[in-house]
Amino acid sequence: MGARPGACLWLATTPGKRWTEIFFLWWSVLWISAMGWIVASGAYESFEEWSYMCVGVAFALPCFVLPPLLPGSQGEPGTPLLQRFWVKANLWLAILSFIGNYFWTHYFYSLLGAAYTFKAHRLNDVPIALMLITHAYFATYHTFTTIALRRFWSGGWYARAGRVARCVSSCALVASLAYFTAFMETWTISSFPYYTIRNRPWMYKVGSVFYGLYFIVTFPMYFRLGEGGDGEEEEEEEEELRRRQRKAADPAGKAGSSEGARRRQPEFSWTLDRVAIDSLGACMLVTCLLDFWRLFVSPSGHSSTVPFLA
Repeated sequence: MGARPGACLWLATTPGKRWTEIFFLWWSVLWISAMGWIVASGAYESFEEWSYMCVGVAFALPCFVLPPLLPGSQGEPGTPLLQRFWVKANLWLAILSFIGNYFWTHYFYSLLGAAYTFKAHRLNDVPIALMLITHAYFATYHTFTTIALRRFWSGGWYARAGRVARCVSSCALVASLAYFTAFMETWTISSFPYYTIRNRPWMYKVGSVFYGLYFIVTFPMYFRLGEGGDGEEEEEEEEELRRRQRKAADPAGKAGSSEGARRRQPEFSWTLDRVAIDSLGACMLVTCLLDFWRLFVSPSGHSSTVPFLA
């Protein structure tokens, strides 16, 4: 998975990803504190459509605008803006947040009896503000779980374990993190009266498994994004960029450097288009799992029709 077994790592070794993880951790403290105050104080009782929209923008926009304003070149000095890891991470999460809200929310409406009753600007009957807020939620979830997965996969026990033990323990850890994340979100927003649930105890126990299907897929797939054992992926990409610059300056040197360049080029280069395709692939797999639930697990008495599929 990119983390070197036995290294016992928490944060990424690649500079750009490490910087992004630290940034998302600090931002998590700020937005969670703000959300906690809004809920605990009951400030939402005076919110209208634009109030919710402002909260959504305030939670999501800093993920995109703060990094280039902070010192340190985001851990990647000299790297073009669109090649920096924080841009790639935000793109991956933005696609997930949009599809998760635009499509998957209707599974919650139809199969779990959930509904948002507050005044809001809506797209496909989903509050747009929630699409923005979800970006902050998912940035936090995926950062914390990436750190936990890296620590486990780079730990001493994992290095000594056999193939079967690694597979079973990895699946158990991802499933546990997914269920815990889904349950805690469901439980923590239970005091918000404008998110109604038809059967709350059932939602906590079984609905959290349904929600956890998101993260069973996305946690390990997001972990892969830009993950390298010792920064080798970034170094190879930088070498490839330098090779192209040399090629442009000296076309005659093409033949002599092509074989070495092929050896240096990483098997998977995390360009923006590949990041988008990877996120879309994860979303498609989650959609399949949710629809399998609709067909085979949805309890009697709950509608088996999802509006956008009807």
